[in-house]
Amino acid sequence: MAALRREFRSFTVLVLWEKELRKIGFLGAGQMATALASGFVRAGLVADHDIVASDPSGEAKTRFRDTVGNVVLADSNADVARNSEILIIAVKPPQVAGV
Repeated sequence: MAALRREFRSFTVLVLWEKELRKIGFLGAGQMATALASGFVRAGLVADHDIVASDPSGEAKTRFRDTVGNVVLADSNADVARNSEILIIAVKPPQVAGV
């Protein structure tokens, strides 16, 4: 089993997996999603073109693509869910209910 650990100011994300990551979807394309996605790509766990993300902010999606690489930007969360094997909810806790 492999693991990737990312440290943030107030929390730690630990991702465990048993097989090669394939299509990863991010609901939210802000700083948390960008840090995780770019870490996955840098670690060689997934190719940038196998990452799908959505965000209501066009600016956030542009920054996500500029940082992570040749990602797929979706128009909706439903599109991300349909096109992903792994789904990461990358929003702040008060926003989860709206996702």
